[in-house]
Amino acid sequence: MRSVGSSIARLALVFLLCGLLSACKVQLYGGLNQRDANEMLAVLLHAGIDAQTIVGKEDVAIQVEQSQLDRAIELLNSRGLPRPKTTSLGDVFKQEGLISSPLEQRARFIYAISEELSRTLSQLDGVITARVHIVIPERRPNEQNSSPPSAAIFIKYQDDYDLNAYVPQIKQLVANAVEGLSYDKVSVVLFPSTSRADLAVKPKPVEDVDRKTLVVLLLVGVIAFLLLGRRRGGKAA
Repeated sequence: MRSVGSSIARLALVFLLCGLLSACKVQLYGGLNQRDANEMLAVLLHAGIDAQTIVGKEDVAIQVEQSQLDRAIELLNSRGLPRPKTTSLGDVFKQEGLISSPLEQRARFIYAISEELSRTLSQLDGVITARVHIVIPERRPNEQNSSPPSAAIFIKYQDDYDLNAYVPQIKQLVANAVEGLSYDKVSVVLFPSTSRADLAVKPKPVEDVDRKTLVVLLLVGVIAFLLLGRRRGGKAA
């Protein structure tokens, strides 16, 4: 019986140790899909931030060390993560039971195309945020010289990337995606990110390592104290 009780006590202390070590982490973001979570996790780990993903039934959450929470938030914000949700064509043109007017249909169509192009440009390496603004003047009857369509593209990118060489391809992509839009009517504005230098790769803070070490030493001391007490009790009996 004494051996069984000792094994249970040891097992309980092991679970207590795991619980105390995991309690140092707090949730940073929840409700993520697997792709966004993996991208965010890679950025955090590369920067020396102790992070992990928690997979739920329908989504994924990210946890980080509590002492690194503020730095993790700043780092992800500087990278535009998690990426903003964009609306797809299917979402925009989802039927709600009422018939939309031609003006509403036209506005929704332009919005949907802008969202699709923004999402496409956001997939380029180094892009933090991409927005596409399309202007398609309404063609009125008996109006011969209507203004041609135009587009303005805003891209915020990581300053360690050079997107200037891709401007012609970006303009061509948008021009081909919008009917009647010519290449020379597409403008692209690039803004480098002004991320802080102290968000660069850093080793894990010393205080985090020391805190975990103290917890481990404390529990080891408790285990040794319990085992020693049992031995003395056995000898006294």
